[in-house]
Amino acid sequence: MSNLTEKQPARVDRAAIALLLAYICLLPVSWSGLPFNIQWADVLFPALLLCTIATRPSFQLARFDVVVLVYLASSLLSLLGTTGLQQGLVQFAKQGYLALLYAVMVMLTAKSVSLERMSRWMAGVAAVVATICVLAVAVYYVSGMAVPLLGVVMPLPYIGQFYRLYGAFPSPEYLVNFLAFATPLGILQLLRPDAGSHRRYWGIGLAMIIIAAIFTAGHGIVGLVAAATFSLARAWNNRHPRLIAGAVIGTVALFIVVNMLLVVAVRDLQVSTSHDMTLESPAYPYAFHDEKVGAPQISLELTYNLMGYWVLKEIAWDAFLQKPLRGIGLGSFHDETRRAASEGRIPPEYREHDPHSTWLGRMAETGIIGTVALVMLWFAMLRLAYGVVMAGGPQADVAL
Repeated sequence: MSNLTEKQPARVDRAAIALLLAYICLLPVSWSGLPFNIQWADVLFPALLLCTIATRPSFQLARFDVVVLVYLASSLLSLLGTTGLQQGLVQFAKQGYLALLYAVMVMLTAKSVSLERMSRWMAGVAAVVATICVLAVAVYYVSGMAVPLLGVVMPLPYIGQFYRLYGAFPSPEYLVNFLAFATPLGILQLLRPDAGSHRRYWGIGLAMIIIAAIFTAGHGIVGLVAAATFSLARAWNNRHPRLIAGAVIGTVALFIVVNMLLVVAVRDLQVSTSHDMTLESPAYPYAFHDEKVGAPQISLELTYNLMGYWVLKEIAWDAFLQKPLRGIGLGSFHDETRRAASEGRIPPEYREHDPHSTWLGRMAETGIIGTVALVMLWFAMLRLAYGVVMAGGPQADVAL
């Protein structure tokens, strides 16, 4: 009887690990067609949650958990007095789901599976997804045949027709964010002292991740570069200071350039030269002025359009100003975009676009209260990660 009771927890642990691996494998698959954008990984989650609870993990409420609860409470508070209560509750349920996912990860890593093992799975799945996507890119540029399930051919500013990857995700930004999250985990596997013959495979996988991220043409590539830079900086431990400094400067420059490209699309640039006969000779003797032809003049004409990303941020800011304390209500931002589309402020295809800014979106929907909770959440995450990193050990690399 004692052997049976000893084997039972082991079976439950193995089942929880198997469900976690299946969940990670299903994360990049978004072809379910289920309502409320529910995906196959979400369908699997209740089983993962119940199996995790069955492992009887020890769970103590930490300070970070309290911050998560405060964040959820601020989201719920924004629903008071809102007209879109149903859509708000759906969004709140999604946030609650993420909180439960966080709790599951904490419980599993405390007992059944290590952070290193989980990071290896995540990096491996991302490498496989990226490899399939890169093959789709190769097929398009060699044969001209676009694989519709993995990307779409669309015109982009300054580039023209471009096969833009989104993999099995709903949009390119989802894919590039997934790849950005997996990049430092892949670097960790590549630089492990015991990587051995697997190092070449991790190198190929990382190359596929970077190439696939480039062909998403998403601004999440900045996050990927930043994550890779900080991961390499820690791994090299000041052995290549100039290279790291150059990478940091390049990351900052890339951030500035990408954000400039997200504000305006330059349509035309014309430069012309002439002479201004209306100007008199200057009072100072240092400049030569030819009164017969006038002062040389260079004219620059710049024609541009505001990018939709910028207009969406303006809509989010206007929504925040309507109700600055509690916001317009969780999940109500698309009411503003639909109104803006009907007024002609944004194209029709932007009717249900997000503001492409975590901060402005939070400000618009939850106001000052929700934004303060977001600041607390970010601060708590950074403080928690800093403590783990300073403690050292294998978990420090994953936390970074």
